[in-house]
Amino acid sequence: MKNFILLMGLILITSFALEAQTTTKIKVAGNCGMCKGHIEKAAKEAGAVTADWDKAAKVLKVSFNASKTSTDKIEDAIAAAGRCHSCCWL
Repeated sequence: MKNFILLMGLILITSFALEAQTTTKIKVAGNCGMCKGHIEKAAKEAGAVTADWDKAAKVLKVSFNASKTSTDKIEDAIAAAGRCHSCCWL
């Protein structure tokens, strides 16, 4: 029984380690409030678990599973999404 409990604990710890989240900041230009939703949506569609863009700092904070996506893929998705309208980023 003791070995079974240890084995289950090891399995749980391993599964959490495999799903570890990477958090990083990406510089993303934008000019209006609509940009926030546009940028965050593109990041999440590229695999980000969380995405929070700070308009004043022009920085996107993202968390993602590195085995499923990367910073480059998220940046490419944001660039490919284009601007939300003419006054905005890119």
